[in-house]
Amino acid sequence: MPAKQKAVAAEQKGLVIPALNIGLARFDIEGLTPMILHGRGPHIIQKKQGGVGPVKNVIPTVEEMFRRAIDPYLAPGSTKNKPKIRVPAVWFKEMLVHVVGRHTQSIKLNTAGGVFQIMEDWVPLKHSKVYPRKDLASVPPKSNKLVQICRGQIDKWSCSFTVRYNMGFLDETGLATLVETAGFANGLGDWRPQKDGTYGQFQLKRHAKRRSA
Repeated sequence: MPAKQKAVAAEQKGLVIPALNIGLARFDIEGLTPMILHGRGPHIIQKKQGGVGPVKNVIPTVEEMFRRAIDPYLAPGSTKNKPKIRVPAVWFKEMLVHVVGRHTQSIKLNTAGGVFQIMEDWVPLKHSKVYPRKDLASVPPKSNKLVQICRGQIDKWSCSFTVRYNMGFLDETGLATLVETAGFANGLGDWRPQKDGTYGQFQLKRHAKRRSA
């Protein structure tokens, strides 16, 4: 059949697309292990002594590294003595997509990103004190030079986030199971189970289907 006739036949037959059925679900999670905030910025800085002379590599103080590590996560209204921490919503989507790729067979990994969306840009945490965590790390990565680094650690934390999802692929119970699995197998922040650590694990405290969207 010529291409023109095929096009006409397709137009007459019509294109059948399943109706899009979108749901919204709200999840409340609570940390089971402390969360380590990803470090940001170099752990070695370049300074001139007295503003003149040759540039020298200087290891920042613990306080400087700590402030550099938590600054990207400070929410509006934070103060030096009482920081309010928020984390990027993309952490939660990446976490769910990773769970789909590792632990499910019904949804293909290359389509998982279109199955659900996190509605917030940032997810605020309810948390205990943020304090400096000191570790040794190779700088630059995979080198033989170890230096002390400092990141923010939060021992007690919880948060809530909203997922908008395609109910044609996933029902509310399946989505809740994904979140529970993610809390055990993936976690959030640095040195989480996904990265061979134990930090950032959480449990699902409550979830509620808000409405179809």
